[in-house]
Amino acid sequence: MPANRILTTHVGSLVRPDDFTAVLHRKVEGTISEQEFGVELANAVDWVVAKQAETGI
Repeated sequence: MPANRILTTHVGSLVRPDDFTAVLHRKVEGTISEQEFGVELANAVDWVVAKQAETGI
């Protein structure tokens, strides 16, 4: 099986943009507004979807 495939049995967290980890920490700390978090989350989802499209998912 090619190494660049994600099995349907995959469990866990998929790759996310490096800078989004800091956003998650800010969410836990309460130092980011819901609106700002929503924008950052949407940007991260766009990034992940683009990466998936690049690999043919």
